[in-house]
Amino acid sequence: MTAAIDRIPNSVFRVISFAVITILFVMVLFPLYFMVTTSFKFESEIYSELTWIPRDPTLTNYRDAIVNFHIPLYLRNTLTVALTTTVIVVLISVLAAYSLTRLRFPGRAAMARGVLFVYLIPGSLMLIPMYLIIVKIGLKDSFSGLVVANMSFSVPFCTWLMMGYLRSISTEIEEASLIDGCTRMMSLRYIVIPLSVPAIITASIFIFNNVWNEY
Repeated sequence: MTAAIDRIPNSVFRVISFAVITILFVMVLFPLYFMVTTSFKFESEIYSELTWIPRDPTLTNYRDAIVNFHIPLYLRNTLTVALTTTVIVVLISVLAAYSLTRLRFPGRAAMARGVLFVYLIPGSLMLIPMYLIIVKIGLKDSFSGLVVANMSFSVPFCTWLMMGYLRSISTEIEEASLIDGCTRMMSLRYIVIPLSVPAIITASIFIFNNVWNEY
């Protein structure tokens, strides 16, 4: 009897939790549902009384978006800039982070702090100088200009992210490979990069998402 009474509050809690989660789930998905159903309506139905299901579903809006508004071209441009920026930034960030965490040279600590300092500078403060530089070097209105601009905002963060991850990797593994005859680049390629795949994937997603939303 006592055990049954003790189970009642748990059952009630589960029911309430499920109800709350269901309500939140519906609230989150409702705008998406409304957007999708609206895309299958004619313009006259969109501006008339509210309907939850299209009376006469049509693909006219999708045809207009593809033919008249050049959506595929815009998607291709955005994808080109995002992928190019992601690949270049990841390559630069991995090399920079490896140099700052593994190599010993004068000014290394100052450069590492500089990376963090540059990352903390608000992007809005760099817009005008960046625009003037891009115009000066002749990259205005080009994919290359967009890639350079996005790189300037992404490289500091990704370098800082990779530095933190590389510090967590034991240097003993690399030292063993160097003793066995590996060069620094071979150690980076065959040991450090495979061990850094989680950080590289995280950085790639961050860069791609930011560039995609910017352009």
